Amino acid sequence: MRRGGADVVRVVTEAAYQDMCMMSDLPILAGLYDNDGKLGVYYEVKVLRMDGIIAVGTACRPYPISWLPGWARLSTALHLDDLFKFYADEGREYTPLLTHVVPGDTVGLGYSFGMGTVFFTHNGVRLPDAFTGVYLPHTAYDVYAAIGVRGACELEVNFGGDTFRWKEGNEWAWRVEGYVGKRTGGPSNT
Repeated sequence: MRRGGADVVRVVTEAAYQDMCMMSDLPILAGLYDNDGKLGVYYEVKVLRMDGIIAVGTACRPYPISWLPGWARLSTALHLDDLFKFYADEGREYTPLLTHVVPGDTVGLGYSFGMGTVFFTHNGVRLPDAFTGVYLPHTAYDVYAAIGVRGACELEVNFGGDTFRWKEGNEWAWRVEGYVGKRTGGPSNT
């Protein structure tokens, strides 16, 4: 079911669901494209029900469908059950600023081009950087949004079809759309 613009997707899973990773159809960070004036990319997940695990992250293809994001190389994630951040299967405590996530909360993921930084937001507040120096050099990687689930969960993934809770994410410099289209090092369009 879709709500808002075409860039909002609702996901509903049942209690029997085991670990599963769903990835965006298109990369949110595309290696062969110029980031020309963009600061980064950003998306959000609104938790409607979490009787299991939800993980908000990024990954490169191919990625094992039966692994949660953050468990394989070239993958990052924040697991909302224990609030650990994961990069390449190494889980660590993230920040004492995030103490719990409950239905109705929104968790966002941003990637800053400048330092190759992954950060998260909670209900519109930017949290400390989770990882720095990932997916560098940019031209080497196509990176996809990756959402992991286990158990009965319901969530909405917003790629910009609705207003983001993190206000800066609504600015052009952070929007996913408009990023892919101008190849680096290619002929000019003039």
